[in-house]
Amino acid sequence: MGKIRLIFLADRLVPVTGWYLVDGADTPVGNINVGDTTVAGFLYYVLPEYSTRHPERVDAYADAVAQIPGLAAKVQQVRSRGWSGWSSMPLSRAAEMQEVVLTPIAVATR
Repeated sequence: MGKIRLIFLADRLVPVTGWYLVDGADTPVGNINVGDTTVAGFLYYVLPEYSTRHPERVDAYADAVAQIPGLAAKVQQVRSRGWSGWSSMPLSRAAEMQEVVLTPIAVATR
């Protein structure tokens, strides 16, 4: 089961991060920023942090993220930069395909 950590900055909610115990290590796997009236919310897959904790598993996680329509190029970019950057999508789009967007989390936390 995962944990959620809320981070507050200057009385404002910034992200909500899903942390899971993966191979005995607390690991951030996904991040949601709900946005506000001026900025849209996004779902982020936390590949950089995952890669530092689980280098032997990051390719499987990234491959699962790349299966989400529209994210393959973003995943390839993150991979080509040595796991620098996050693959993301608007929350409004993620809400339309809940099962699909949760599959990478399941792969990452097996």
